[in-house]
Amino acid sequence: MGIINKIMASVGIGNVIVDTVIETPTICSGEEVSGYVTIKGGKIPQKIEEIYLYVMTKVEKESNNIKFVGKEKVQKVIIPVGQTVSKGDILKLPFKFILNKQTPFSTMKTPVWIHTGLDIKNVLDPKDNDSLRVNAGPYLQAVLDAFERLDLVIYRVVNVEDFYDSSLPFLQQIEFRPTGSYKYELNYIKFMYVLHEANLELIMHVSKSAEDMDLEDKKIMFYIDYKELKSKDSFEISQIIRKKIEKEY
Repeated sequence: MGIINKIMASVGIGNVIVDTVIETPTICSGEEVSGYVTIKGGKIPQKIEEIYLYVMTKVEKESNNIKFVGKEKVQKVIIPVGQTVSKGDILKLPFKFILNKQTPFSTMKTPVWIHTGLDIKNVLDPKDNDSLRVNAGPYLQAVLDAFERLDLVIYRVVNVEDFYDSSLPFLQQIEFRPTGSYKYELNYIKFMYVLHEANLELIMHVSKSAEDMDLEDKKIMFYIDYKELKSKDSFEISQIIRKKIEKEY
């Protein structure tokens, strides 16, 4: 590549165009994502070493007592290429990968998307972002259904910076507000979760009603085996959770 072409490419003139198509735009964490990446050659031949796919989400963070929303990587997938793409060339590269089981389910505050980029030496990296609708996996959904059986309604869902689970620098936090029997006892219940190999861990924060003289929040941590989540219905699981909460009182 001549010096003029290098300069043109470095500022994005004549660059390749990359477009990712996700064939599974709605998916549960732990399932397979499939699709393909199309690369169209620009005016200038460019050597593409590899394609990288980053599964991304938004996370609430804090620095120097200032809260802000940042981006965090959930997962990285590499697709080797090792080809030169010239004008008129079109490469279509399929991909498949298992979505990290700890991927948060999608909400307005916790969107999930795939960021695509190319490893191209000495030039601007063209990028592409594609939304991914992630639903709660079956084990987490079983827990969410159980909370609903306790007349607890989801009020807010965010990803918060947390290094408790070393595989990711954040955890998804789900806040519930009581509408039934807990309405006059609790302000809210929040929990974060970690999906382990054989069980789901709940890190729960329980805030008591202002009418209770003991206003100290309770932190409850416990595990529910996947076997239980598979074999029991939402009412039975809700009773397991209820007993854990009431045991602390």
